[in-house]
Amino acid sequence: MRGAEDLRDWLLSRRDEWLSLLHELVEIESHSSDPHGVERVGRTIVDLLVPEGFSFQSVAQSPPAPERRWLAEVLAAGVDQSRMAPTLVGRRDGEGPDRLLLLGDLDTAYEPGSLQHFPFTVRDGRALGPGVADAKGGLVVLVAALSALRALDFPAPPIAVLLSGDEQAGSLGSGPVIAREAAASRWCFCMECAREGGKVMVSRAHIGVGRLVVTGRESHAGSSHSHGINAIHALAEVLPKLTALTNPSSGVFVTGTIIRGGSRRSVVPGSAEVILDVRTPDQRAWDTLAAMMLELVLDEDAGSEARYDLALAAHRPGVERTDDVVQLFEFVKSVGHEFGIDIAETGSSAAGSSAFAAEAGCIVLDGMGPAGGDLMTKDEYIEVDSIVERSGVLAMAISRLAVDPPRR
Repeated sequence: MRGAEDLRDWLLSRRDEWLSLLHELVEIESHSSDPHGVERVGRTIVDLLVPEGFSFQSVAQSPPAPERRWLAEVLAAGVDQSRMAPTLVGRRDGEGPDRLLLLGDLDTAYEPGSLQHFPFTVRDGRALGPGVADAKGGLVVLVAALSALRALDFPAPPIAVLLSGDEQAGSLGSGPVIAREAAASRWCFCMECAREGGKVMVSRAHIGVGRLVVTGRESHAGSSHSHGINAIHALAEVLPKLTALTNPSSGVFVTGTIIRGGSRRSVVPGSAEVILDVRTPDQRAWDTLAAMMLELVLDEDAGSEARYDLALAAHRPGVERTDDVVQLFEFVKSVGHEFGIDIAETGSSAAGSSAFAAEAGCIVLDGMGPAGGDLMTKDEYIEVDSIVERSGVLAMAISRLAVDPPRR
């Protein structure tokens, strides 16, 4: 019976092929605001998986509901959500009653033109480039693992592959599609890069945003200075109180990230706003924090001439470290040992596509892509050798889910 050594040999013999595919994907700029680039990455992956037995459908983006338009504007400023690239869903039959969902992201955080300053390079055992870790390296591992299973005739469960093009823009369109596919699946592997030298993520934060709008009154900064109510000054009074709610030891973070205010140099500003990044470990902590933030703003509003309006929305639910998740992690860890890899676990204060799968009741492991780091910076990288290693682990784990899955 074929085993880990056969997978490793087959994948190693095609190492240059996987590195070439990574190069090709990174050279396609695919910021979520660029639907043509995102679609090119999607077509590349689809063209490689159709011969492996997958049948794909395209799910168009839907415009946000009226009450969530402000959220869409914050998460993807200036981008028409309905024009974003569609979500791609591929399915293949397999052995056993339980389906596996594989999640990949097609878009990156790097705006068009980034390749001019951060080209794809391989140096000292690392591949660097825009989106190489988040998450194009994971797409390569996904393709390599599924190709190896087919080529070596390994068993596999029914599989759904979902490729989203709006992860960096908040997954407002793909989120419901992920939830639907996850509801019909037992397990989910998300193909973002492994963290901290190769750790798999067993939990992720509950994440949202806030927008605090402060309304004052405009007046001339000289002749009518006393008639104005300075919205920027009022915002500066309350913002430190909001960010002081941050408690890293509890996984709670409130961060002011974007500030706007005023209209002219010589006018007391009558309006100002701040965008807040808000992170908690779970829904319960979010509810507690949201209540504290709203109460704080209401108190400020009552004692000030300025008016305060705070909107909050959690757009990515948390992924919790449940007993089922730990069992799936131990299952993958045991597979790693067959490849001579010691896979450890970690949690993340960031979030991703896996949030919607976990909320739908699927058992989720994230970070199943290659080992990488320095995400969203000019130093983003993956370890080249980990492409083959993680492809082998993924392929074997998928196969084992068909014949000897973790017990319920």
